[in-house]
Amino acid sequence: VCAWCVRTFERYRVNWLVLLGIDPACQVRSSQLFVLATLQSFVWVGFFAVYLAQYKFGVFGNGHQHEYAWYPVALVVVQLLLLLVPSAHFRFKYRCALLR
Repeated sequence: VCAWCVRTFERYRVNWLVLLGIDPACQVRSSQLFVLATLQSFVWVGFFAVYLAQYKFGVFGNGHQHEYAWYPVALVVVQLLLLLVPSAHFRFKYRCALLR
C-alpha cells in the first residue's frame, strides 16, 4: 500500500519525502518499494505454503506438534533480514526514516 501511495504521489508530483520527514536527498522511488514489497510477499507465501504442506501432509520431519511453531519464527527472522539487505538506492538510513 505504501508503494502504491508513493507512486500516486510521484505521478501528481506531491513532495512525499517532506510529508514523511525523509531527507530530500533520498533516491527511493516507488518501483524500489514495489520490489521490496513483492519480495516480502513471495517469502511470506512461500513460508505459508511450506507450513501448510508440513501441517497437512507431514512433508518435512515427523509431524511433532512443536515443529509447527518454528515456521512463524523463521518467517519473522527472514522478513527482518530482508529489511537489512543492502541496496544501492534504498539505503539503511532511508529505511529507518520510513519506519519512524
